[in-house]
Parts: sequence; C-alpha cells; structure tokens
Amino acid sequence: TPRCGSSTADMPTLFGLLLGVIQKPPTLQIGHTYAAITEPNATFVTFSVVVAEDLRELRRIALDVSTPNSPRYGKHLTSAQIAALARPDPSDVASVRKWLSHPQTNVREDGSVFTVTTTVAVAEAILQTRFERVTNAQNNSALRAGAIELPRSVRAVYGVHNAPKPARKRT
Repeated sequence: TPRCGSSTADMPTLFGLLLGVIQKPPTLQIGHTYAAITEPNATFVTFSVVVAEDLRELRRIALDVSTPNSPRYGKHLTSAQIAALARPDPSDVASVRKWLSHPQTNVREDGSVFTVTTTVAVAEAILQTRFERVTNAQNNSALRAGAIELPRSVRAVYGVHNAPKPARKRT
C-alpha cells in the first residue's frame, strides 16, 4: 500500500514494487572530475538499505506520555516496547528482500538493514542509476551514484553517494 495517502494509479514500478522515492546525491565542491566506470561487471560496490518503518503510533504515544493532561502522561515505554513499535512491517521487509534478490548480490540482513555487495552493473540495475568514479585534486577517488529510485518500502540507501577523501591537513 502506498504511504502518506498517495495513490498507486500513476506510480512507476520495478519488479512489481512501487517506486517513487528518489534519493539525490549531495553536491560536491568544485574541482572534482568524473569518469565512467570502465568495467562495471568487475568493479564491486557495497551499500546499505534501510527499510522504512511506520512511526506514527510511536509518535502518538510519545506525545501522550509527554502531555500533562493525557491519561498516559508519565507512563513511558520500555526499550523493548519502542523497538516493537519501530519495527518495519514484515511485508515491507519481504518486498525489500525480493527487490535486492539477484544471483550476483551478496545480501546480509540485520533487522531492518540490508547490506549489499555486488557489481556496479547490478547495483545500477537495482537502484536505477549510473555510477561514476569521482576524483578530487589530491587524486583520491570514490564510486558515486547519481540520483537513485527506491521502492516506497525503503527509507534510505547509504554508501552510494560517496565523495573522495579530502587531503590530510599537516600539523
């Protein structure tokens, strides 16, 4: 089901999953050069995918326990109760697992976080983007994805909008 009251009628899909969440890379400082990945099937990338959780109930409870005239005022939740309320929907976890399944991916799942290692070519297909090698003036480089399109069950992807390490300051 779509989040935030949106309709599924005009939403694009990938492998049957609703798309529509676009995560753009931050802007880099002037002076970086960009180059295409020359061997996308031999270059590997590792990134993390975080499954979206529905925090509306947790927010409502937090407001109730903090509002003096609420019957729940001062009745704080335990860590276990918070963890249970912040857990993503099992169907969202399953859809992300399916989205990431590919013969050339190594996926490690830890609750709502998936860590993926794969080739640049497969990552480009999964994330609907292109990777480039970006290099700074000190000749440090990093793989960097353009804007990525994500299923609605994904909150964020980390490790694809990298920047080269800056030069070390001498002391």
